[in-house]
Amino acid sequence: MTHSGYTLFNLEEEARSGRKWFVGSFLPETHGAYSSNIEVGYLHLQHVDSADQYHLHVKTEEYYLVLSGYMKIQIDTEIIDVSPGHLLLVRPHIPHIILEVIADTRILLLKAPSNPQDKVIVAHKALFSDSSDSEKNAPDFPTQ
Repeated sequence: MTHSGYTLFNLEEEARSGRKWFVGSFLPETHGAYSSNIEVGYLHLQHVDSADQYHLHVKTEEYYLVLSGYMKIQIDTEIIDVSPGHLLLVRPHIPHIILEVIADTRILLLKAPSNPQDKVIVAHKALFSDSSDSEKNAPDFPTQ
C-alpha cells in the first residue's frame, strides 16, 4: 500500500507473488518503493533456491536477518549457521551462497546502497571434495 510519504508492505504477500526484492533502484523512480539508498527483500523458504549462485557484490553490503528457522551460508571458505534474531553482514568483495535452510525459514534481506548491477558470479569454492568428507567435516546444522 503506497501513500504520499510512505509505503507499507506485506512481506508474506510479496514472497507469495514470487518477488524476492521489492524496494530498490531497480524500480522506476515514480514507484512508491523506489530507493537508491537500499534494497529490501524477503525470503520465506522451504528449501534452498537452486537458482542461487556463489557470488559477491562489488560495492554493496548485504545483510541477512533470520526471523525464523535457520540458515547455513558459505562465506568465502567458512560455513556459518545463522539462527533467529541474528543479523549477518557480508561486506563487498566477499563471495557467499546460502547452502541450506530448514522449512519455514524467513529471512529479511537488505543491501546498501541499492545497485542492481552489483552482483558478480564467481567460481564456487567447494569446501568438501565428496559426500563422505562432507558428512565427516561439515558443521552440524540445527534441527527443530
